[in-house]
Amino acid sequence: MSKASDTLTWLDSNRAVIDSHPGVAFEEVEILRLMLNGASGTGGVFSAAYRAKLATHVPELDDRAQAREYAHYVMFASDFGLDPIVHPVVVNTSLDRGVVDHRLDVDTLGELLIACHLLGHTSAAINTAKAIFDTEWALIPRTFENYHAILVGGILYALRGE
Repeated sequence: MSKASDTLTWLDSNRAVIDSHPGVAFEEVEILRLMLNGASGTGGVFSAAYRAKLATHVPELDDRAQAREYAHYVMFASDFGLDPIVHPVVVNTSLDRGVVDHRLDVDTLGELLIACHLLGHTSAAINTAKAIFDTEWALIPRTFENYHAILVGGILYALRGE
């Protein structure tokens, strides 16, 4: 066995700790696994590691950080739409609640809408959230202080072909 595969074996034996660790511990383990097993897909090891997480992960989207984290998982997993991704269907309910919970935060709402688009999820809640986002995003002053929310809108619109 190599040092890398020994390390992966050790990490796998500590899976519960890895799964409960804040940050990107799970993805880092998956990157190592993919490097050892070979990676495929347009995005390579990075998106493949995130796709592995999304296949089983059911997010909590209650607070801003959780919602944005999950949206980033989706963005990176799909390589912004270049790689196919699979997610548990129950996540759609979480996304519907998430866009309602974050409807007053244009930046977070936009990130969740990007995730919904990349996952192919739509619903009445998502359609309402799109309308809210479109209206509010158009009102954001185009200043550097607002760059991230503006950028998020730009990405969302590029994905939607608008």
